Amino acid sequence: MSDLPSPPRTHAELLAAIPAEVLEHDCGCGSAWRRAREGETAIDLGCGSGKTCFLLSQVVGRSGSVIGVDASAEMLDVARFHQEAVARAVDGANVRFIEARIEDLGRAGGSGPLVADGCADLVVLDCVLTFVQARERGAILAEAMRLLRPGGRLEVADIVGADLEGLRASLEGSGFEHFEMERSDVAHRVIDGIPRFATTMRARRKPA
Repeated sequence: MSDLPSPPRTHAELLAAIPAEVLEHDCGCGSAWRRAREGETAIDLGCGSGKTCFLLSQVVGRSGSVIGVDASAEMLDVARFHQEAVARAVDGANVRFIEARIEDLGRAGGSGPLVADGCADLVVLDCVLTFVQARERGAILAEAMRLLRPGGRLEVADIVGADLEGLRASLEGSGFEHFEMERSDVAHRVIDGIPRFATTMRARRKPA
C-alpha cells in the first residue's frame, strides 16, 4: 500500500474549501484523503459533519465519487447545509450523504440495498470502532467488507489505548489482510489513566 500517489494539493489548501462549521463539528483523527486516488469511489462510514467527505471529494475529483453515511440527522444537517457551497468552491458536486446506521446499508429496501455491494475503492472508518461494542464492531466491519471491491482498501483511524491488538484481531476476523499501522507519538487524550493515541490501521479486501 505504500505505492499510493501523493495528493496533488496540501492539507491546508483542501481545508480552505470547507466551511468553519463543518470543521468545528468534526470529531475525526485520521487523514484518509491522503490515500485516495483520482477517479475512485470512497465511502466514509460515520461521516459526521462531512469534513472527510469534502476532503476526499477534492482528491477523487469529478471522475470519482464520495458517499458519507451517518445515523445522526443533526450532523448530516450540517454537512448538507454546506454541501452546495463546497461544490461551488471546488468546482464539482460528487458527494452524497445518507442518513442510516452503518449496519443497515445492506438491508434491501424497495429498490435494493442503500449502497450496492462492491462499489467502493476506499472505505473509511474514522473514530467509529473504538466506541462500539464487539458485536456491533463485527457488523460494521462486515458492512465495510461488503462495500469494498475485491482489492479495495480500508482505512481505520481511532483513538486507541491498550486495545490495539483487539482492533487488529477484529479486522482479521472480518477477512481483511495486508495490514499497515501508523500511531502518533503523542497521546491524543488520557481516559481512565490510559494514554490514547491517534492510530491509523490500513487493510485490504482480498483481490479476486
